[in-house]
Amino acid sequence: MGLPNEAKGGPSRWLADVGVDDIVASTKKVKELGGKVSVEVTPVADMGSMSVIVDPSGAPLGRWR
Repeated sequence: MGLPNEAKGGPSRWLADVGVDDIVASTKKVKELGGKVSVEVTPVADMGSMSVIVDPSGAPLGRWR
């Protein structure tokens, strides 16, 4: 599997994930505190659920339950 076209020659990127007890409530809280949700709570096969948030400074963070 190769890199997507937009990644070739571009800067490296990474995304940290943190575990949360209640992904729905914590993702909702991000919006209340001024952050953005770039990926809403999404089931991932039979492994759990994830979301991706962006804090007010623009830093992304993955969430996992």
